[in-house]
Order: sequence, then structure tokens, then C-alpha cells
Amino acid sequence: MATSIPRRLFFAVLYPLLLLFICLNDAHFPAISIKKVKTSLSADGKCVKKFRPMTQPGTINSIRFAFKTSRPGQDMMMVLLQNQGISNGDTEKEFLAVELRDGRVRFTWNVGGGIGVVTDNKKVVSEVSTIKESEKWYRVKAERIGGLGRLTVHRLSDTAGAPITNTSTVGFSLMGLDDTTDIFVSGVPQDVIVYPSLTSRNFSGCMGDMHIDETLVGLFNFERNTMDSCSACLEVPSQPPAANVYSFDGTGYAVTDKNRFLSPLIANIILDFKTYWDNASLFFVGNPQTSEFMAIELENGFVVFKYYLGQGSYGRIQSEMKYNRNQWVSVAAAHSGLLAVLEVSKVESLITQGNPGDHLLNVSMNDLFFGGIPPSVNLDIYRKGSGHHVSGDSFLGCMRSLQLSSNAVNLWDGKSTIGVLEGCKESGLRSIGFYGSGFAEYQGVSMISSESDLSISFSTTEPDGLLLLAKNVNGDSYYSLVLKDGLVYGKFSGGRNPISINSKERYNDGKVHTVAVRKLDRKIEIYVDDKVVATGNLDRQLRDIAVREDGGLYLGGVPEGLNVDDQAETSKSLDGCLSDVVINRGILNINQPKKYDRADIGRCKLMEMQHDRMLVDPEPPLASDAPSNIRMLEVEPMSRKVKPTKNSLQDKMGTPTSGPTPCATVARSVDFQVDALTFGEADMSFHQINTSKKEILRKFEISLDFRTFYQNGLLIYLSNLDHTEFVAAQIKDHVLVLVLTRNDDIKVVTVNTSTSLADGQWHNVKVDKNLQRISVVVDGNEENMGSRKIAKVLKVEPPLFIGGVPSSFKPLLNENVVAHSVRGCIRGLKIDGDSRPSSEATLASGVEKCYAKVEKGAYFNGEAWGLYDDKFSVGQKFKMELDFRTNKADGILVNITSQNLKNSIGLEISKGKVIFTAVIAGQQFSLKSQNGFCDNVWHKVKVGMEKRTIAMQVDDGEIYQDTLAGDITLSNLRAPLYLGATPDVFAKVASSRHRGYQGCMRDVIINNKQVNWFDLQRSFSLQKTACPVA
Repeated sequence: MATSIPRRLFFAVLYPLLLLFICLNDAHFPAISIKKVKTSLSADGKCVKKFRPMTQPGTINSIRFAFKTSRPGQDMMMVLLQNQGISNGDTEKEFLAVELRDGRVRFTWNVGGGIGVVTDNKKVVSEVSTIKESEKWYRVKAERIGGLGRLTVHRLSDTAGAPITNTSTVGFSLMGLDDTTDIFVSGVPQDVIVYPSLTSRNFSGCMGDMHIDETLVGLFNFERNTMDSCSACLEVPSQPPAANVYSFDGTGYAVTDKNRFLSPLIANIILDFKTYWDNASLFFVGNPQTSEFMAIELENGFVVFKYYLGQGSYGRIQSEMKYNRNQWVSVAAAHSGLLAVLEVSKVESLITQGNPGDHLLNVSMNDLFFGGIPPSVNLDIYRKGSGHHVSGDSFLGCMRSLQLSSNAVNLWDGKSTIGVLEGCKESGLRSIGFYGSGFAEYQGVSMISSESDLSISFSTTEPDGLLLLAKNVNGDSYYSLVLKDGLVYGKFSGGRNPISINSKERYNDGKVHTVAVRKLDRKIEIYVDDKVVATGNLDRQLRDIAVREDGGLYLGGVPEGLNVDDQAETSKSLDGCLSDVVINRGILNINQPKKYDRADIGRCKLMEMQHDRMLVDPEPPLASDAPSNIRMLEVEPMSRKVKPTKNSLQDKMGTPTSGPTPCATVARSVDFQVDALTFGEADMSFHQINTSKKEILRKFEISLDFRTFYQNGLLIYLSNLDHTEFVAAQIKDHVLVLVLTRNDDIKVVTVNTSTSLADGQWHNVKVDKNLQRISVVVDGNEENMGSRKIAKVLKVEPPLFIGGVPSSFKPLLNENVVAHSVRGCIRGLKIDGDSRPSSEATLASGVEKCYAKVEKGAYFNGEAWGLYDDKFSVGQKFKMELDFRTNKADGILVNITSQNLKNSIGLEISKGKVIFTAVIAGQQFSLKSQNGFCDNVWHKVKVGMEKRTIAMQVDDGEIYQDTLAGDITLSNLRAPLYLGATPDVFAKVASSRHRGYQGCMRDVIINNKQVNWFDLQRSFSLQKTACPVA
């Protein structure tokens, strides 16, 4: 039986902490139901704890925690990080410290050139003077970015304000904290010397939720007690999570034994995940005695389902698409004997049959692993037994909605979690790895102030590689940092006369180095590890470096086909690691690339391998391992359930069937159109194509294919900087319209075709300019300006925009230009006859894959919803109709529920049948169809309510209706009207099935008003442009 931790460590660590929890729960909180109880640190002035280092050299550090105290007037040390061996008079020793001084929180740091200090301006109030627990606690966030310090302090009951900042000595940014750094919490031992301006008095009060460099510190997960009067106090108050969502930090795993595969013949698992990583273990269960296992993994971005049942019966299914794009992905995997099925994001359904052999999976007594596998599990047993690879790579990303067979999985109820936190982190990643190819693109940051700066840490053993490049659209204003022959090169230009400067020493030694650029007016200085290695001066007239701020900042390399030979000394992709990117003292969020390819976002294998070689003990004891591994048992609060009263209406359809109506089986997954993309799903949706001025001024021919169901949308756009001169090709009122400027006047050319261009079919448009003539051709129908001429040279500038324009353009657009994107697909872009594939776009925003076959309507994926009106009034008369198509037995179509939950209207599919429900003053009334309608064909349902009568009709079938007893009505109901589902936090009273609708919907009419999907007040994950067809 595979286990997550050695037996000796259970009795050494987990058992005493379990007893501690029981004592705390019984002694202090006998009448309280707590979602999750953890132990925070309670200190009485004689408690000091030393923790295992969790820092690395770099330009960024952070400390955040919460505390409360009854002695705010005393000076007290709360957190101290410092390198070992500091002595009296040593003023250059590096450290970070957070203290309470004169009743205020103070953050002090030294990067080696002198101290920096930030003090909060609010006095801390004693916990004994407040009643509410949230007003007793303060949250502290201290950050160091180079030489800049930022401090934020606020009560838990208040919102955080703007941080207070200060700087330390200029020229010192790299702090050499490493695995020898001492980390002290709640004070410092008497034999440890601290910087003279710091206090050595120990802390009195409670501390919790401690994070150092974004890593959670379990305050009872210490390396040693230096003073042993520490105790526990109640965890920092927090709102319980709305659902079980888990964040994995890429170093650990979760182990549970609460759920089992009880049947050896059938096993299934469902989970959602999101990640940037190419390779990771998502789920694993195995029997070491027989080598049998079942696993879900990521391999090069593909989802892979593997199983081995013994006697050579190995099976494997791989998704057809990659899913490591940091979007939520739903995975369902199951096996029944040798037969196995994998469904991914409800667009891929794959089936396979394993090799002949045994057909039973005997793992009913074995632990389940999520997000990684402990080192104590010998994977070679499974690799040798099956003859195939099994991944042990840990997972960086988020998981949710875990389900085994028909039971939900709660990882907090399991044996242990290492490197797992609540919720889903959307920021905080510091590193990114490249392995000789690939790139990551981010929003650019200009260096236009009189004093600008940037820094980036790197490590590599290769002599050449691009570190960073930012440029404008034309490529004449830029800055770049590269390694060439091991030397650091910087190249800079404000528009002309670029300068290139370089170091004299080589830095491709595999160690972590930090290169920084400091721009003072036109003077440029390059630092490596806080030492000046090169200087230069920009052109006297062009001292500002303005770059694209909607993209164009590249790390590690550039996209294939993008020539940057003029902007960087080498364009070779990096084989190494980058981290801690800071520009103008702002941290670049590694989590949010605009585009990327073959970039290991959030980790670097080279750095991990170097760290592993330095470890003396590759499997450290649990007590000093990742701090989130030790958890206490949970006491679940009792939830209040609304129990509906018995229906007062007689069921018009007779006795209902006991089982669900069989639904249609979709034979295959939907296909995607090759080299076509969907525009318009996002508010800002466009492709930016770089062209030369020669390509667009005198002569050009721009053509593309488009497909849409919507009557308006922008296809092609060129303009000057202030948009007073432009050329726009667009669909307007379902015909093609060309709008352009001519002699300060607006000219419009309309192409009339025999059919509407909003018919969901592919159409071709071509805009052809030849000197003073311009014409537009749609499906062979040509229109031009007749005898009217235009300028030989257009006053427009690159780039060319396809499918839409950035949101920043919209206030400047001429009123004759459609301001939103085309709502459909585009393919086959050509410029002067040359194909320009989508991969050549220098900036892509809000575009998605294009389905090969579509129908008019919107697609709901089971989680999607649309808010029609947040204050919808039902009134004396309410009627609604819609078309739907689904192969799922359950799902919400419409829901309206009052805030007090006493009044509600719901239209849903339950067990394949359509149900219309009204809840009035707590009483529930329903109409239900006799037949099932989950056959994956279109059906029309009409419902209505007038005074006390409710009615429903599906297709042209029987009209079901009844009159409510008594004098009750929903005329005063005023509440949000949701389509397809509702947000998780929203109550759904008039719905027996709380599952979201999965399928298509069209022609929704509410009180005689047609619903436009793009006019919804809000929506989530709703595909509005079209509905896919398998």
C-alpha cells in the first residue's frame, strides 16, 4: 500500500498536532462549527521560532502576515530574515525586518549599501479595546523591489489603502538571501546579533497566515524552537471558500484515502484544472503489489489517460489538442474493464481499448494522489510492470470540482497536502524557463521618465540567448538585453542612432545573476550583480524609449518569423531561467502573458536540477518540508436547506417515470476549422498585423474570408495616429460597406449581394487600392467609387488591424465605423496575394479557435450563464419562449429568484423532461412535459404566467396549464433573470437540478423582446457568436 509519509514521522509530527487540535477545539470552541481550524502562533514575549529557509537570491522579496496584540506600545520584532554571521558594526549585511516601533509597523531592509525604512502612519490598537475579532487583527504586506520598499497595513475589517514607499541606496538591488538565510518569527534568540537600529525584544500576541516570498509558512512547521513558550491561538479570521478550489505550487501533492475505487471493474474520475505547464501528474492511484495503476497526466500540454490492469493490459488515450493555456479545463476519465473513455472540456470525447490481459483494477485499498506523487512512492514498479512511462512531475496550477465515481473529493479531508493552498492564485509566479526555443510576450513598459529602470535575473550555461526585448510597432524605439558569447549586451534606441553597450566579463556560468538598467535622462547604465559593467548615452533629441504597451515585451526569445536583428544583438532563444522582472519598479506578472510558446511559466528545470544537486538529503523530514503539509481535522458547519412544500397542482402528465429519459449520444467531438479564428467573444478582439508603409500607402490588396450570424462587425481597419484618416471594411446591416476618408470628407462604398452576409456561410472580401482607385469585392461582386479618385498616397500608418481594434481606439473612431469586432470567424488573410497566417499576428487579443460547423445560437458549457436583467420585473403578465438543443439530461434554462428566496420562476431540463416551476410565498407549483427532449435536436419551449394561471408548451405539443389556488401572484417579483445557469453564490429555488445547462440556445424572446446575447448585462464563459455542431 502506497503511503504519503513514513510511519515514524506520523507519530513524531502529525499525532501530537492532532492532539493539539482536539484540545483547542474542546477547550475553547465547544459550541462553534468551524469550516477549517488551523493553528496560528501565540507568543508571550518568550517565544522565538527559527524556520527553514525558503528564499533565493533576487531583486524581489515579500513578507505578509496577520497579527494582533494587547501590547502595541512595546517595541517588538515580528519577522527577521538575515544572512548568518552578522557581527557588531557590520553595516552592509543584508536583511529584511518587520517590527512594531512606537506603536506603528515598520519595515526595514538592507541590500548591502545601507538601510531603507518605511513606517506605517497608523497606530496599532490593542486587541482588548475592540470587540469584533476582525477589528483586533491587522494584515501586513511588506515588499522589496530592488531598492524600493512598500508597506501596507490595515485592519481585517478595512480595505487596504495605497502602500507607503521609500528607497534605499541607489545602485543596490540584488539581495543574496539563500538556503543559509536565518528566518526568525516572533523575535530573535539572545545569542543572535541584529542590525543596531532593530529591536531585539520578542513579540507578544498572535500571528498567522504568514507568507515569505509568496510561500506559506506553517507556524508550527518550524526548524527549531529557540525559546519554547510558544502556544497556539485561533486562526486568522477569514471567509470560508465558496467551493473546494485548490492551488498547487509545483512542489508537492495531495494524498487522500477518504475516497476509493471500490469496484475493480469500473472506475471513473472527474476534475477541472488550469495550468501553464506542459508536463505534470494530475491524478494517480496504484497498487505496488501488482503494478496496476490509473493516471491522468499532462504530456507536452496534451491530456493523457493511462491505466494498467496487469498481465499486459495497458491502455492509453491522448487528447487531440493541448490544454496548458491557463484556462479551466474539465476532464472526465473512466474505464470499464479494458474499455476506456476520456472527455476533455466537453469538446473531445475519445475511446480506446487496452491490450488483452486482466480486466480488473485492484486499487480499492490504495491512496489517491492529486497534483503530484510523494518521493516515497516507487514509480519504477509501475513503469517496469506496464512497460510504459508514469509521470511523477508535480503540478503547478489550480484544480476544482474533484469527483470520484459519484462522490465529491475534498482534499482537506485527506491524509496530507504539501504545497497546496485554498483558492486559485492568479499572480505571484516569479520564474520562467526556456530550453533553447520559445518565447513569452507581455504588455510593454516604456522608459520615458527622466529616471527609469529595469532588472531581470537569469541563469544559463549557454553563451548566447535573448533575455528581454521591448519595442514599438515600427521597431525604431526599443530596449533589449541579451547574452552574446557569455557577455551581457544592452541595445537601446529612442527612434534613431541606437547604442549598444556590453560587459567585459562573462556570466554564462549557470549561477543566478541579476542584470539591471538605469536610465537617467539620456544616460544608460548597465549593472550586473550590483556592479556597473557598461555605460552609454542616447541621442540628444530622442532620449525617451516609447514601446508598445499592448504587447511587444518578449522574454526568452521572439516568435518564429519576427525579425529583431536591428533591435537585439542576438535573437537566439534562451536555454536557461529568467525571474524577478522589474520595470520602473513595477513587478512584471509572469502569470499573465499575452502570448507564449514553449515557455515553462512558473518554473525552470535548470534551476531545479542545480538545487537538487546541492541537496544533501533529497527527501527532508516532514517537519521542515513545505509548510502547508500539516493540517488539522475539519469540523463542517451544518448547512441550511430549503425544503419545498408539496405541489398543489395535479400532475397533468400522469404518473412520472422512475428513471431518467435516455438522451442522445454524440458520436464524435466537434472539429475546428484549420487556420481560422473566432473574433468577437471578448470585448476587445482583434489581430494586429505589422506591415511596411510601402505595403499600404500606394497599392495594396487585402483579402480574407469571414463567417458570421451578426449584421454588424469590423473586418479590416487602417488609420493614422489620431484616426482622422482611415480605411475600414465592415459588415453593416448585413451588407459589406467600405468607409474611407477622401479630401477631408467621408466616402462610403456599399456592396449589395443577393444574400445576407450574416447567414453563417463563408464569404470572401477583397479591398483593392491601385494609386487613385479603390474598390471592394465580395464573393465576386465588385463596387468602386466610379470616377471619384482618392489620394495616391494614403495618410495612414501601420499596423493593420483585422477583426476589430483595441478598446483604446473606440473613442476616436469615426461615427461611420462599426465600433465592435466582427462576431464570427476569419480565415485566409492575404496581403498582395501572400498568405498571412494567424501566427504572424504581432498582437492577438480576445480570439479563440473557430468551429468547423456552426449554427445560429449561443453555446453554454455547463458553467456559462448570462444575466438578462438584474432587476427584472415579472408583472401581471409574463411570457417567454426559446429554442434549445442538448444531449444532457439536466440543466437550468431560466431562473428568477427573489432575495428572500420565497418567490421564484424556473425553467429547466430534469431527467430529460422540460419543467416550468413557480414558487410563490414558499409554495411550489410545477408543469412537466410528458416526453424527454435531450435528443440533441432543436426544440421550442413557450412558458407564460398571467395573474394566477401558468402555462407551458414544447414544440407544437399539448399546452399544459393550471390555475393557482387562492389569491397568490408573482406580480411583485423583481429579481435577476439568468439564462443557462446562475453564479455559484446565487440561490436557485425554482430548480430541482442546480446543474448548469450544456447545449445551445437561440431565439430567446422575453415579453415580446428578442434577446441579443451581446446586450446581456453580464455573462460568464458564454460563447455568443455561434453554436458548434458535431
